[in-house]
Parts: sequence; C-alpha cells; structure tokens
Amino acid sequence: MTDHTKAIIEALGEHGENGSGLISLSLKTGISQESLRKFFKENKEYCLPIEKYKFKLNRSAVENGSVEEIIKAIGREKAERKIKERVFKGFTWGFALGVFLPEFLPYLFKWIF
Repeated sequence: MTDHTKAIIEALGEHGENGSGLISLSLKTGISQESLRKFFKENKEYCLPIEKYKFKLNRSAVENGSVEEIIKAIGREKAERKIKERVFKGFTWGFALGVFLPEFLPYLFKWIF
C-alpha cells in the first residue's frame, strides 16, 4: 500500500457525506489529478462518484465503515492482486518453457556441440 492510498482515503473521510472534488483533493494531497482518476477507477467499490468529478467514501463497503478499515481493505486487495499476477506470470513462463524447450533443445545441442 502506498502513502497515496492513505492520503486519498483520509482526505475523502474528512469531507464526509458531501465528498470532495478532484481538484480540491489534488491540492490537498499533492497528488496529480491523473493519479487520482486512476485510483478512483481501480477502487470503485470504496470511492463513490457523486457528480462527474466529485467523490465520497463508500463506508458500507467494509464492516466497520471506518477510514482505517477501508485503508486496510484496499491494502489487502492490492496484495492479493499482486500475488495473483505473480502466480499467473510463473504459470505462463513454466508452460511456455515446458512446451517449447523440448522442441528447441536438440537444435541447441547441435549448435553448442
């Protein structure tokens, strides 16, 4: 979990039910608007759009509804996503090597020896 996640969620939590606009969040947190848009796109479950560029926290997404619980939940999701990506990458490389290495091994031995 990055410091950006914590800063964004805490800033949204401070604004309560009224939410906060993209520009004011950017000024308050020091994070670019592009990064904020990407964050909101990735975390639609926790950040609800009120208007086109105004967002608020979805406190019903986690059991307690507190800012700290939302930050922890986002961190867990990012960790799970990273693990799944690594497993997929390992499986893909293992499959590719298992299929193609036996085909090219005889040519490799001829070239070396």
